[in-house]
Amino acid sequence: MKKKIAYFAIFSAFCSLLAGCATLLPQQSYQTQQSTLKALSHWRASGQFSLHYQKQNTTSFFHWKTAPDTSTIRFFGPFGQTEALLSLTPAKTTLRTANGKQYSAHKPSTLLQQQLGWKIPVKPLQHWLMGLESPQWPAKKTLDDQHRLKTLQQAGWVIRYNDYTVVQQHYLPTSLTLTHAAHDIRLKIIVSRWHLG
Repeated sequence: MKKKIAYFAIFSAFCSLLAGCATLLPQQSYQTQQSTLKALSHWRASGQFSLHYQKQNTTSFFHWKTAPDTSTIRFFGPFGQTEALLSLTPAKTTLRTANGKQYSAHKPSTLLQQQLGWKIPVKPLQHWLMGLESPQWPAKKTLDDQHRLKTLQQAGWVIRYNDYTVVQQHYLPTSLTLTHAAHDIRLKIIVSRWHLG
């Protein structure tokens, strides 16, 4: 576990350095940015997360791939070994673990918590990861000087956007921190690579 946390610290520092070199786009309103991001139906994100939940700490790398009506998240270790594969469709969610076992449920967050002990809000995170509000809940937010999300509050979660990068004329987050005080959850995500289309 100490080695995985050390990998995450080095990885975070490297990604923060890259984010600091990001260019700025011409000013756009918040509504315009949200509309253009919502129109992106195909995307991939790779990176690492660190999760603190009920006095337990976990780190993992991830590769998240999304297309209309389907989404997959592969969780893997520092040497590329797959820890779990989560697949989402409108009908159901399946989780395949490293030992080859497969589990199904309607809610991806339920599967992760039951099988891996991870409390992660997968469905809204698919929006939050891109710097979007989830359409499911009312939102309170603050914006930075580029009219991007700085903080977002939805469904008991507080999301803080630490850094952004520019990908194909879009601002996309490279570092965000999610907290849920009532459940003692802190989730830090570093995105090292975005791919659109």
